[in-house]
Amino acid sequence: MPHPSLAAETLRRTGALCSLSIVIITRNTKDLLQGLLTSIERDSPLKPFLEKVIVIDNHSTDGTDSMVHKEFPWVFLVRNDRNRGFAAAANMGISRSEGEYILFLNSDTLLIEGEVAAMVQFMEENPEVGICGPQLVYEDMSLQRSFAHIPSLLFEIVPRSILELLFPAKYSTNPHHKDSESPCPSSLVPLHPLTSPLSSVQQLLCEKNFLMT
Repeated sequence: MPHPSLAAETLRRTGALCSLSIVIITRNTKDLLQGLLTSIERDSPLKPFLEKVIVIDNHSTDGTDSMVHKEFPWVFLVRNDRNRGFAAAANMGISRSEGEYILFLNSDTLLIEGEVAAMVQFMEENPEVGICGPQLVYEDMSLQRSFAHIPSLLFEIVPRSILELLFPAKYSTNPHHKDSESPCPSSLVPLHPLTSPLSSVQQLLCEKNFLMT
């Protein structure tokens, strides 16, 4: 992954000025969302690529809509009249996105300046990659588990903890057992924020009945 401070400059120098939309799905997380939007606003390397920030509010009752309208008028806010669930809200965000890439963020995340630009550069330099997610960190910058294995029959038969203990190099999802500076293989899937070409995501809309409250 390219160094965040160099990613935006590299893309500018090569003329690869692509753009992305950010989709955030929220329900009664006003304070967390406020922190996330503030971090987006302060991410200078992201600004040249940011086409649109879309917040899908699944019928919050904590004043989320008023906060967004007042403090972040540049955000495209969609307020649902009921909790439509995660997948339906994700589809609403996808359908309103613009640009070459789409980035999904949970409202409890904060951007580290330059990291999204680094992800965009990685995607531009690796066209065979369809989706990528960042290494998550805690507030003290210690590594957080950022990926999981795709479910399989093996994991149903053998407890995951045993596989991780016996074969840590292959099965561990502990970030300290992996090279956090290098991409993980496709057998591992990101747990939280992820970015993908918008055209690919539009062809793979979520199952609408999937519900998260």
